[in-house]
Amino acid sequence: IEPGTGFALRVFGHREANACRTDLEIPLAPIDVAAATARIGTIEAMNLAKTPIGQSLATVKDDVAGAVGPVLVVLVTDGEETCEGDPRAAIEALRAAGLDVRVNIVGFAIDEVGLKETFQAWARAGNGGYFDAQSGDELTAAVLASLETVFEVLDGERVVASGVVGGDPIDLPAGAYRVRVPGTNRSVDGVVVEPGALRNLSLYRCARAPRPDSVRPGPARSLRAPGSPVQQRHRPRRRDRAAPNARRRHADAAARAYRLRARAGCSLPGTRRRRSR
Repeated sequence: IEPGTGFALRVFGHREANACRTDLEIPLAPIDVAAATARIGTIEAMNLAKTPIGQSLATVKDDVAGAVGPVLVVLVTDGEETCEGDPRAAIEALRAAGLDVRVNIVGFAIDEVGLKETFQAWARAGNGGYFDAQSGDELTAAVLASLETVFEVLDGERVVASGVVGGDPIDLPAGAYRVRVPGTNRSVDGVVVEPGALRNLSLYRCARAPRPDSVRPGPARSLRAPGSPVQQRHRPRRRDRAAPNARRRHADAAARAYRLRARAGCSLPGTRRRRSR
């Protein structure tokens, strides 16, 4: 986590045995990595502790009150809900309340296939992914992966695998699949995996782009086509015909990017989000 990123830490199962207690150990604030690491180092799990997953998720809205922008929740657990809570309903309530939230779940030493599938379903409800870990090293890798962008592979309407964008390849049986990024309209249909072959995909990233009619020739104006590494300032000079031509080229580039975003299903300035066809 980059220094200065908003961060909060809630923990259960460490203060009182046989109790459905959940405590906000680090209130929301720009993260002090050294202080957070030291605080986490003092936390020890207790035997016979219960697992109030639903209750902990229900407190997220209050825990991140005042946060600006999207919120990522990473739930790390070594067992099922044991306090009669409803984690899926809590996740759905967060989204219904208008919170721009993504919930990733890390399961540690989970052996039951049915419980893993339950965690996967909860994560999907939160537009996130499930990460499985069976050892300490795998737990570290899973938590790090949960902070990255997740993708899912679907066979029909069923999620058959998930991974991290830019991460290690995943193994799949040969066939045709759909790949999507949960919580966005970024997806690719008809992805064919051949036996023994490695398939790389690139999903168009929806970045801010100007409307083409907002890019017009004008004096001393910064113009930028999406994807350009730097902004070029063009100031019209007397008897200088190159600057107006450059502005027109930038306007044309912006118009092309606008059309590309429309084909990719990205939201367009001044329009509603739409799906690609």
